[in-house]
Amino acid sequence: MINQKLYEQYNPWWQGQGIPADFQFATKRKLFDQLVPEFKNKKIISIVGLRRVGKSVLIYQLIEHVLAQKINPQRIFYLKTDDPLLEIQKNIISDAVDFYEDAIAQKDLSKSSHTVFFFLDEVQKVEKWGEYLKRYYDLGYNIKFFITGSSSIQMIKTSKESLAGRNKEYILPPLSFKEAVNWQKKDKKIKAISQDKIFSHQVWSSILKQANQQLKLKTREFGFLLNKYLSKGGFPELYFNKEDPYNYIKNQIVDRVIKRDIPEVTGIKNSTLLQQVLILIAKESGNIFSLREISRKLGINFETVASYLFYLEESFLINIFRKYSRGGYSQAKTRPKIHISDVGILSAASGLREEVWRNPGIAGRTIEGIVANNLKFNFSDTNLFFWRDKQGEIDLVLERGGKKLPIEVKYQKNVLKNRFTSLERFREKYNTEFSLIITKEDLKIGKDKIFIPFWMFLLVI
Repeated sequence: MINQKLYEQYNPWWQGQGIPADFQFATKRKLFDQLVPEFKNKKIISIVGLRRVGKSVLIYQLIEHVLAQKINPQRIFYLKTDDPLLEIQKNIISDAVDFYEDAIAQKDLSKSSHTVFFFLDEVQKVEKWGEYLKRYYDLGYNIKFFITGSSSIQMIKTSKESLAGRNKEYILPPLSFKEAVNWQKKDKKIKAISQDKIFSHQVWSSILKQANQQLKLKTREFGFLLNKYLSKGGFPELYFNKEDPYNYIKNQIVDRVIKRDIPEVTGIKNSTLLQQVLILIAKESGNIFSLREISRKLGINFETVASYLFYLEESFLINIFRKYSRGGYSQAKTRPKIHISDVGILSAASGLREEVWRNPGIAGRTIEGIVANNLKFNFSDTNLFFWRDKQGEIDLVLERGGKKLPIEVKYQKNVLKNRFTSLERFREKYNTEFSLIITKEDLKIGKDKIFIPFWMFLLVI
């Protein structure tokens, strides 16, 4: 058949071989453990995230997991759907299913008693992919689909229009510091704060005391690992190869997303303006932005700025946070706080390189961004805001089910001497149990304030 040779190349386990050597990694992302239980249900599983964060490796590790269950290897089908060698007669997905039914299963999969696992990489490149998956799902085909995509814009649009109620989406974020440490040190004994316990002072106190006992003699070692992480960012390949992080991230990720991925999905013709918006944000990452001021500075209309910010966030280059107000609903949609989504992207998009750490003001906002991004990805069921009143501001506020946790980032020495009047006002107004202060090196567990070093915070969330 038309694509048979290509299909066989992508599925070497049909001939008794393992997954390709380039994708064999003993280390696994945190998301892997969340995805394994998903094999037991029918829903289509979508994995989205930035370029080069490891989606293809994760897919191959899921395939390894299936193979380890002694399931017939011929019940596993993988295809990188943006392969330029694919010949398309009807549709890449329907061509693949037709081939599988005729040449491998030799029966109609709508009547099969055994589940077949289809892994489709970069599926957003396929025209009408959502409609085809919906068709197979609704007709009762015994196919469990795992799909990946580098752009959430089209994935979300298609999910709402075609796959409502049929799919479940997961985001694979850039590599976290904790994952990087586990990869290099294999130290997985550090207990983490679970999502349902993040508002508990007692749990924070217990875990930090335990972590301090485990890590107090390793402060210098973890400081070295943190500096390495801050220079590379969250892209796994940089931890295995000796590429220059700045050029790698700029060329392989930022430029491709800005100049190719977003224009392909949205149809925008002026990627230069989009790039200017990203550069402006990168140079002031962590500030509260006025969309109208961005519009004035770049000479573009307000609606264009709003749409560009949407594209940048849905492509995982930035994270946007709104002002907290009572009830959890923001009143400041036109003045959000914006952070670049990864420290490596921040260096590459701003052009600042090591200057990110030389300037205390920029360094402080950068640390705040890493804290915010880690909280957003690790506690996806929790809302994250910033807060301000006429007298001051709080960097971050976690909120869920009426519970709130205000967080200040003070990446400096002698933090314990500060008064933190904004935290006191917030605590009095919203009756919070305690506040969290991220420091450079101080650790102290008080009755209503917990001080925790930045590197330790990243290891326990």
